[in-house]
Amino acid sequence: MRLPKEEAALRAGSPSLPAARAHSAMSAPGHEYSDPGNLLELLASPTVRQVLRPVAERLLSLSQSGAVFCVCSARSGEGKTLVATALSLILSEGMGKSVLLVDAHLQRPRVHRLLGVPDSPGLADCLREERPLQDAVNPVGTLGVLPSGGDGDPARLFRTAAARRLIEEMRETYDLAIVDLPPLTPSNEEAAALCDWSDGAIMVVRANATSASAIKEAVGMIDPPKMLGVVLNREQPELPPWLQRLL
Repeated sequence: MRLPKEEAALRAGSPSLPAARAHSAMSAPGHEYSDPGNLLELLASPTVRQVLRPVAERLLSLSQSGAVFCVCSARSGEGKTLVATALSLILSEGMGKSVLLVDAHLQRPRVHRLLGVPDSPGLADCLREERPLQDAVNPVGTLGVLPSGGDGDPARLFRTAAARRLIEEMRETYDLAIVDLPPLTPSNEEAAALCDWSDGAIMVVRANATSASAIKEAVGMIDPPKMLGVVLNREQPELPPWLQRLL
């Protein structure tokens, strides 16, 4: 299976995060994650770790144990699930931290397919107060994975007292939690509630695809002190057209 080459570049959206750049091969938006083993190996590759390790290190320096960070985007297809997963793997496998990766995209969950775990029970079940957190977490190596939990109404579930209690339980149980959010749009205002309860957010932007107005609108939904930086995904290097056609 040939995957297109992409460049994931961390651009300092604020002084909180350092800049980094490297080339890596990652899955294109819409690709079905049919081989979790290969993708897991890809996300844990030295190249991807080189790009995102400075981000992971900075997140650790910005927080104490029990921190919750959100990975968000202005729209679907930006690559935030891959970034959230790679960061979680670096923090857990590479840095020895107890990490929980949470799929909060209840309407379009992808983490379970990417890592090859069941979609349910998961987050939605915990928010309905039907299931304790640890009963819904799947181990993937040293990483804990909380899938979406099937159908759920995020507008209702994300603003409940149960959501706040669940975040506190994450803080008490893990060194860090990385939450993969649905896109931050006016129709998904409930996702901003999780940002409000988190310790910070990273925005993932697909280069040459996302409009400045959409990015500005999404960033405007995050409390400014919690906006930590931006990961610029799929930025192509300066290549001749004949070579770009082969990628």
